[in-house]
Amino acid sequence: MQEGKIYVKQNLNDDELTVNDIQERIATGDKHMADRIMQYGNGIRGSRQFWMARRCELADMIKQLGSNGMIFFTFSSADLHWPELHKLMPERNTKENEYTKLYHTNLVDNPHVAAWFFNERFENFFNYVLKKHWNLEDWWYRFEWQHRGSVHVHGIGKIKNGSTIEWEKIKDDENAMNEIVKYANSLVTTINAPIPNCHPCQKDHSELQDDLQDYIDLINKLQQHTRCSPSYCIHINQKGEQICRFKYPKEKSDHTFVRDDGHGRPELVTARNDPLINPHSRLQLQGWQANVDLKPILSTHAALQYISVKR
Repeated sequence: MQEGKIYVKQNLNDDELTVNDIQERIATGDKHMADRIMQYGNGIRGSRQFWMARRCELADMIKQLGSNGMIFFTFSSADLHWPELHKLMPERNTKENEYTKLYHTNLVDNPHVAAWFFNERFENFFNYVLKKHWNLEDWWYRFEWQHRGSVHVHGIGKIKNGSTIEWEKIKDDENAMNEIVKYANSLVTTINAPIPNCHPCQKDHSELQDDLQDYIDLINKLQQHTRCSPSYCIHINQKGEQICRFKYPKEKSDHTFVRDDGHGRPELVTARNDPLINPHSRLQLQGWQANVDLKPILSTHAALQYISVKR
């Protein structure tokens, strides 16, 4: 309301416009007034203009800090499975086979509890585990909500003393390329193993074991890109073809390597035995117990692409 009052005082009072005058301008295709009004929206939290301003700030940070040692991460919510979350919900007498319905009801009736739990879970895991493990010196993240109300977080972190990648200088240097591959393999993997029988996110914390089988179960239940749809990842390219914007399925490879993407920039291809596995680190996935994503960023252009992509 305050922003609106300022706009009216500065731009409309002197013109002595009536509502009919404004409607007529809009009807005749006059976009000048609308553009000026929108400029006043960048101070309103949550508006499109607000987030455009934040994106510009983040882009400036990346350009200032550089892309060396930069990673892009995502943490999704297993809010229909986490037993610790639903222990915080109001108790109901429910038969064992009705727990799925109960969990849906819990989330619909208590979205504030789900949002609080996700925030506490993420910030504790990020602050006390990942910052140290990833050796982060700078970071930025934002919370987003899907259409059904489920929360997730996207962020960018900068690893202290991360690898310097000047593509034109190192693309023909075998030793430098091996160092980049070693660095990437220390962070991320896309290797799969056999499918589990039950959903691993439904385990209580007392049932969790930091073993290989737990990791395998999580990969197969959480880390596969299984559904391509126009409402999520399918778009039409310049040739009129329907393709996945995340470029799934991906090519299999028995080793990790870096190549030119055809536009003079580095592209990371990780060792992979499954064309649908999302990149992640084992600590990140087992510690979070829900879908995650992790990508080493090899250029400033790639960093800006990650923060600009429509999700």
